[in-house]
Amino acid sequence: MLNNSHNNPHPYTKYRPAFTLTQLIRIADLVSQSTSDDDIAIKRILIPLIAKVEIGAISPAYKLSEIHAAKQHDKSQRERYENDLMSPEESQSYESFILGV
Repeated sequence: MLNNSHNNPHPYTKYRPAFTLTQLIRIADLVSQSTSDDDIAIKRILIPLIAKVEIGAISPAYKLSEIHAAKQHDKSQRERYENDLMSPEESQSYESFILGV
């Protein structure tokens, strides 16, 4: 977890990250089981944002090149595999892909 001990100049300071739809859905899934105030606040932002993205009511901040996107996907898959975050089926598919079988 990140260290929140640094002094935030203003408690209402907001930042704008750039996430893919898949990443937004993943974050929403991660906080969906929590009842903490922070996670509820995150859900209140993410759920409408995801809905807007899915119906095309919001434009992307930018688009990655296909090569860059493929590299990011490969890195994400590798990290999920190495951290045992894949289902058994996903792990088997990933292993087959890596081994070229």
